[in-house]
Amino acid sequence: MKVGKRGPRFFSNLAYMWRANWGFDKACLALPMLQIPLDVGASLLGLLLPKLVLDGLARHDDLARLLLQIAICAALLVALKVISERVVALLQAHAWHFYCLWSAIEINRQRMRVDYEIFSSPQGKIASQKATQASCNNINWGTNSFFNKLKEVLLNLLGFASFATILSTLHPLIIVYLLLSYLIDGTVALFLERARHKLRDPEAALWRKTNYLAQRTSLAAYAKDIRLYTLTGWLQGLREGLLKEELNLNGRKERLSLFQMLLEGLLVFMRDGLAYAYLTKHMLDDPAMTIGTFSVYFATIAGFGNWLINLVLGAQGLASANNCVKDFRAFMENDRPAIGRLVESPPPHSLRLEHVSYAYPESETLVLDDISLEIAAGENLALVGVNGAGKTTLVKLLCGLLHPTQGEIYLDDVNIREFAREDYFARFAAVFQDINLLPVSLAQNITFTHELDEEQEARLWRALEQAGLAEHVRQLPKEIHTKLLRQFHADGVDFSGGELQKLLLARALYSNAPVLILDEPTAALDPIAENELYLKYHALTQGKTSVYISHRLSSTRFCDRVVLLDGAKLAESGTHGELMAMGGKYAEMFVVSSKYYQEDGKAGGADGEP
Repeated sequence: MKVGKRGPRFFSNLAYMWRANWGFDKACLALPMLQIPLDVGASLLGLLLPKLVLDGLARHDDLARLLLQIAICAALLVALKVISERVVALLQAHAWHFYCLWSAIEINRQRMRVDYEIFSSPQGKIASQKATQASCNNINWGTNSFFNKLKEVLLNLLGFASFATILSTLHPLIIVYLLLSYLIDGTVALFLERARHKLRDPEAALWRKTNYLAQRTSLAAYAKDIRLYTLTGWLQGLREGLLKEELNLNGRKERLSLFQMLLEGLLVFMRDGLAYAYLTKHMLDDPAMTIGTFSVYFATIAGFGNWLINLVLGAQGLASANNCVKDFRAFMENDRPAIGRLVESPPPHSLRLEHVSYAYPESETLVLDDISLEIAAGENLALVGVNGAGKTTLVKLLCGLLHPTQGEIYLDDVNIREFAREDYFARFAAVFQDINLLPVSLAQNITFTHELDEEQEARLWRALEQAGLAEHVRQLPKEIHTKLLRQFHADGVDFSGGELQKLLLARALYSNAPVLILDEPTAALDPIAENELYLKYHALTQGKTSVYISHRLSSTRFCDRVVLLDGAKLAESGTHGELMAMGGKYAEMFVVSSKYYQEDGKAGGADGEP
């Protein structure tokens, strides 16, 4: 289902939440509906009890009989209220259960499976934040409050109908008068709720910035820079700026609430004052009206007003819950349709880009402009260029993480749009610049398997040997079963930058995918380790198609071909020797980089050898 600009309609959201609750926890549906007869019954008994007492005293009824009637009514009233309170407590527990085991899990699952391009876009991040804010364990707010607020609307409608029936025996126009005032109140309340909902986009963006800043200033990885560069004052300034934005947003919401409170106060004064004045006059003009009947009408007018106030608040709360469900579904259903299929295509794979251009969402600047490139099956391709040339973007397009703005990409002459997403991803192993680990064992970080059999463990050690990490792992207390990240485990270990890159390389090699993507895999390696990787690169990529990104142009000579990106375009292509002989941009960059390795500061021979 595609979520439009206004979002799904109320009944669509009702069906969505009904299916979710019915399939997970039916008590979330049953308990709110059970509360309706309990609360309405208690309200009607609350009207009956004073009338019973006052009329009984006025008639001088038998005291024992009157006390028995009062005791029965009071006992019923207490029982209804106790059961209602118990229902509320159970509902809160089930709401927490539903939030923990459904809402939160579904959001986290969607974050991991939603299309990468959508999730990484600014709007995708805001949608994720809004969905998180919309989903909470509180039965009085958010998606979990949907059926509770629906219950409140139905409860107050039933209570309103009951009290309206009683008031109609006094004068029907009183109902019309009260309804008109509450109609004005309700219209304003719904209008103000729409105004509040418009503030959720900037509020979600602000929360995302605040959380980002809070997390970064509390992580050990940033502690050195904060202290060495005395960033405390600057970061505090950023936090104060965000706090001012938050106060401004809260001020706008408070002004909306204040306006609503003032309007409601004025309407209460006008409607209740006139209604009570009419009732008093009617009591004085009609000698047949007993003091008990007067008390019933008096309480009914107040109760009628309360039912309508609560009906307005319930409708406002239901509108808010409905908006939360819209925000929740906008993220949960924001994905590209999975229309792909399993494609029979044995490795090694060839890749072909035909007139591919790409601009990031909400940007008109092309990061890649009309790129046509063919990578042969089993070819080792080096991708070079200055920072910002679009190298990482290109490999993300090859991996299927991003989708071309224009043009097509083919794997073995099959358009990658035809592949099932998981099937296509399984053909790639990548080492990106960002290093992300899980707080589990080293083996689990590489294999993503809980328990290894003998064949898997042998395969893991081969990957560690190939990545140059096996010797270090053997020195660890528990070897491959050592926990990573000391922040999570008291006996955990933290790796250096170079060791982390070797670990990610081992992860890619273990997967044994037919296409290997290496994005700056030697940036944190020492020269000896880097040279070892170069010398065995062909062995590591045997039978695979590989794309190697590096700023160190000396590394390109072990690849079959070099492609240079410049100004968002494919500028040069050929072997290292061919590009050096061409004397173009690549040769210029190579000479500049290689001269720092010469004692005399000269560039070396004609082929650019240092």
